Amino acid sequence: MAQDRQQLLKLINFVDTLCQQPGNEWFRQALQRRLSSNATQPASSASPSSERSTVCLAIGEKVSRIERYLALDYDTDTAQSSIDYSRIAHEATRHALESDNREMQRSRYHLRGHNGDNFGDYCLYAHFQAEQLLNYYYDLKGGGDLRQSQDYIARYNQLKAASIKSSYIQAVSGISYLFKLWAFVKEFYPDALSRQETPTDWTKQGNFLYNCLSETDAMRNNQCHRGMEPAQSNGAATGNSKYWKKLTYDNVAQALTIMAQLVQDNT
Repeated sequence: MAQDRQQLLKLINFVDTLCQQPGNEWFRQALQRRLSSNATQPASSASPSSERSTVCLAIGEKVSRIERYLALDYDTDTAQSSIDYSRIAHEATRHALESDNREMQRSRYHLRGHNGDNFGDYCLYAHFQAEQLLNYYYDLKGGGDLRQSQDYIARYNQLKAASIKSSYIQAVSGISYLFKLWAFVKEFYPDALSRQETPTDWTKQGNFLYNCLSETDAMRNNQCHRGMEPAQSNGAATGNSKYWKKLTYDNVAQALTIMAQLVQDNT
């Protein structure tokens, strides 16, 4: 498959930088040996254009091998986020969301060090996006005033109002993620989460949003703290959680997409 010219130029510049660094002489020599291994070709009656094509093909194969060795998956680095964050006005926040989204996609497609079964890594980077979206949303709703943000969140999660409005909290990020997620769902889906315990019906969008993203958080916690409940690549996690078996790559992405659209439509 043909490589993008700009991507290949970036790769050449990166490899050149590596070669110039002290201590990397072995790398430069090894690279020279690899690239020169096909330099001497036996004489043939092939036309000059055919010979050039053969050389170009050999070089392309060498570049691909270097790319795989260095894990330079440029397609993922330069690809647009699989979730549209273009209306996030704060540039640093938007870039962080897009970066975490690309890392989430790498884990799904086994790129850049994400080898084997990576559903746990996928949930980890999905959670980063969900939490950043909530913090961004409530920072804006409070107009930069923490106490106003706390009041806004507590309006939709009155059962946890005392904890949400605690004077010990120093930033919106210091408020429990699940308290914020509950408030977010209740704001946009007032009839959701009608019972004290988390409803098990995922067919209702509000319940789906809360259950999916709260269980993504549970999976993230298991991943970060090296829990003993493994996640399987088909999205069915083994372990004690009654919801993990419902998590899949696609419904985690769907829940994130719903949240991203709601945040951008209402800020």
